[in-house]
Amino acid sequence: MKKHSLSVQYLIIFLITIVLSFSYGCSFSRKSKQKKENEFVQSQTVRIYSKPKTLISDYKKMKEHNIVSWLWIKPGFDLNNCGNVNVLPIVNYSNVKYEWAETKLKQELDKLYSPYNSATGTMDLEISAAIIDLIPKKRIFKSNIKPKIAVEIIIIDKSTKTVYCMISHYKKAEKFKDALDELIIDLKNLSDKPLRSEPQHPAQQD
Repeated sequence: MKKHSLSVQYLIIFLITIVLSFSYGCSFSRKSKQKKENEFVQSQTVRIYSKPKTLISDYKKMKEHNIVSWLWIKPGFDLNNCGNVNVLPIVNYSNVKYEWAETKLKQELDKLYSPYNSATGTMDLEISAAIIDLIPKKRIFKSNIKPKIAVEIIIIDKSTKTVYCMISHYKKAEKFKDALDELIIDLKNLSDKPLRSEPQHPAQQD
């Protein structure tokens, strides 16, 4: 009877250990997921006086816009005529490695442009997006510098590589997540217009 009683006790202890280990694992997993939004690395290789990388090489055609910072749309382009839209992986040209922000931006752009996929459309488009500036949190000794994200987006024809649209936009907020959310809202408002060129005088067309 004693041996049987000991066996039962050992079994109970073993089961309790498994339950506690599982609970700790779940708790650690949740904490790891929560941490990701705050995980970023400041690059040590970026030179102060080096020219920042950009996706858009020439701003001459672009004009200031009431929704986004800068915008250019090729005359005749209409996103509603698209057959297929593919958002390419996000490129980060800033001096901060921030995977959470890159992933979040890619997810939001996928949601933003996927409704324009159409079986009746005539164009296959690729959308390239790059983060060109990023401040993930307030700086301790410079409280006036707010978290910020600045992006550039280029929409091209997949087969001909014709550039149809270029967008440059940035947002600042007290929290980085709010800046990113507000940037996405602006991009959505832009595409809801809908995103197409306005009629122009022949002399204005490029």
